[in-house]
Amino acid sequence: MKRSVRADGAATKERLLDAAVELVASGGLPALTQRAVASEACVPPASIVYHLQSTVELRRATLEHAGAQIGTALAARLREAEADPRRIPAICADYAVELVRERRSETVCAFELLTAASFDVELRPMVKLFNDRLATLLVPIAGSQRAAYGLGAAMQGCVLIALATDAQEDLWRTVFTLVATPTVADSVEHCSGQTSSNLNLEQSVNEQGIR
Repeated sequence: MKRSVRADGAATKERLLDAAVELVASGGLPALTQRAVASEACVPPASIVYHLQSTVELRRATLEHAGAQIGTALAARLREAEADPRRIPAICADYAVELVRERRSETVCAFELLTAASFDVELRPMVKLFNDRLATLLVPIAGSQRAAYGLGAAMQGCVLIALATDAQEDLWRTVFTLVATPTVADSVEHCSGQTSSNLNLEQSVNEQGIR
């Protein structure tokens, strides 16, 4: 019985977070309220208060939920390249297409909340976690942790532009492929060595007192 109750609770929270992602993707951060999420998920308002007790917790959990789905998709793509690393740039380009097309809601939601961290300091620890996890996935491509942070930032920029413009798919697929090539990763590593205080995101966040 206890196991069933826990499973039901986990399923309800997942449903709430899925609803939260869709709300942010369609209406931006102002749309993310406890009442709106409960309504979107078709659950009683008391249910969301039980699982996500405050607006801060709701925002953090929504960013982590969207980021986890995006990260899982990238990890799956990179596993495809284990047998032939030369395919990594093309696979990363396919990943960009997946984010903009099939996973658009999660991607828009993640960027909306990442941007919100510029004024909402409560979100900044989750932004750090998001970037840390992305960098960890990219280390095999970039060659080092520092270059992986820079490469992650470049990839995020490409995806953001693709989301915000009507550029042809083949154009931003080409750009994304270029960003993911080893030569670009090497350049990022070189730039990181020259301006580490600017490009080392983890160091920058820690210097601001965020843990």
